[in-house]
Amino acid sequence: MSNGFERRYSHHRQRGPQGEALGDAAQARTEYERVLPSLQAEVDNDLGLNAWENARQLSLLARAYAGVGRQEEALREARRAAGLVPISKEPMLGSTEEIALAEIEARVGETNAAIERIRHLLSIPSLLSPGLLRIDPRWIPLHADARFRKLAKLDGE
Repeated sequence: MSNGFERRYSHHRQRGPQGEALGDAAQARTEYERVLPSLQAEVDNDLGLNAWENARQLSLLARAYAGVGRQEEALREARRAAGLVPISKEPMLGSTEEIALAEIEARVGETNAAIERIRHLLSIPSLLSPGLLRIDPRWIPLHADARFRKLAKLDGE
C-alpha cells in the first residue's frame, strides 16, 4: 500500500508532533518548516495514487501547514484528504481522515467544527474514543472547552 512517501517522511510524522507534545513549539515549527517544501512537492507530483495514499499525503501536508501557522492551507488540505475517503464509502479509512481533520480544526482554532466532528466520530465506529481524547496531546487545544470535556469524560462523567 505504501509508495515510499510515509517512509520518506516518517521523521516529519515524529519530530514535529514530538516537539509539540514536549512543549517545544520552536523545535516543532522548525521541523515543519524544514519538511514543508518536500511535502508540497510530493503532493504536487504524486497525487493520482490510490485515494488512501493521496489522503495520507494531504493529511501530512495539512499538519505541516498548521505547524507553521498557515491555517487556511491546513484546513483546505485536511478537507481535501477527508473528501477523498468519505466515511460513507470507506468507514474506517474515512473516519481516520475525519479524525485528522478534527485535529487540524482544533489546532487552528476552529473549535466548534472540531467539537461537532468529534461528537459525530464518537457516535459511529471509529478509532476515536473518550480515553484517546483524554490522553492524546493533539487534543490539548480543546481541553478547556466544556463540550470537549464532556465528550472526553474529563470531569469523571
